[in-house]
Amino acid sequence: MMASSAASLAISGGLEAFRYRSASKYYDSYKIGSDTNYFKLSDQIRNFTYLGIGGCLATTSLLAAFGIATGLNLLVWMLFGGIVGGLAGIAIGIIRFLAYDAGYTAYTGSDVAKKASGSATMGAVKKDAIRDSIFDIGVGLVLAGSLEAIMWEQWNMASLEDQEEQMAENEKLAAELAASVAEMREAAGLTGMKAAEAAEEDAEEEEGEGEDAEEEEGEDAEGEDEEAEE
Repeated sequence: MMASSAASLAISGGLEAFRYRSASKYYDSYKIGSDTNYFKLSDQIRNFTYLGIGGCLATTSLLAAFGIATGLNLLVWMLFGGIVGGLAGIAIGIIRFLAYDAGYTAYTGSDVAKKASGSATMGAVKKDAIRDSIFDIGVGLVLAGSLEAIMWEQWNMASLEDQEEQMAENEKLAAELAASVAEMREAAGLTGMKAAEAAEEDAEEEEGEGEDAEEEEGEDAEGEDEEAEE
């Protein structure tokens, strides 16, 4: 599942870069005068990032499916799929914003020749942004569904000594957390409040028992008086 998701990234980037948008004049209609063609720049970064990261992740995921280099696969997903991919996404988003803003400026300007390029640039940026958002959400959902299986696979591939060491560390962290929570509760007065409430409840119970005893003694005394009068 993860290999197919990564392969879809690589295929999308490869087809866009070397087939659908490979013509030398493809981006000419999005160039606004002599200004930087931000749409071309953002698209090229997107395509080659998808191709490189997707190809690398697909390869390691396929190897991990056969039990080969599972640790390396997790590391690659965290490094390339998470950090590098996230930074590339931020860069692409910023450059696309610059492209859209340049297109809007040209479209609302007085230069008739730039109006067409500005309109085309705004439309292309919006279309690509929507496409990539849907694409990334789909891949993210697949990865979220596979995360538990990945972590279990990493656990099962670990040695018995590593598992015992990890469990001991987890128990230590749990004990430290419990002690920290107890200290915070005591500092907030929650523990003392509970003790005071318990003492108050005990006092009320004792008071109630004393009243019941006095009532019983009074009833016994009245019974003795009635017997003496008879």
